[in-house]
Amino acid sequence: MITRITPVTRYPLPRHTPARTSEALDAISEAEALAERFEQRVYCAGLHRLRGVFLTAIGAGETQIAASFGEAIRIAKEQNSVSLETRAEATRDQRPPPD
Repeated sequence: MITRITPVTRYPLPRHTPARTSEALDAISEAEALAERFEQRVYCAGLHRLRGVFLTAIGAGETQIAASFGEAIRIAKEQNSVSLETRAEATRDQRPPPD
């Protein structure tokens, strides 16, 4: 079986460190653009979940964070992916409560 590797699957995300969070958000935006360009939308739910994680790390607004996790859950449901939906919900629920 031959597996086709697309640019999105090889796209490196910076390590999760506070000093590089803005780089991670930029990389996620670029990866989303690539996913759309190459019609690899299977990655979109995970990318939105990661965006929510990094937005939480930088202390972004609750509205932005909730929107990212909400979009991840919506896309996972649309794709009938129970595992992606569960992962996005679990990550969202593990966040510390807003100040």
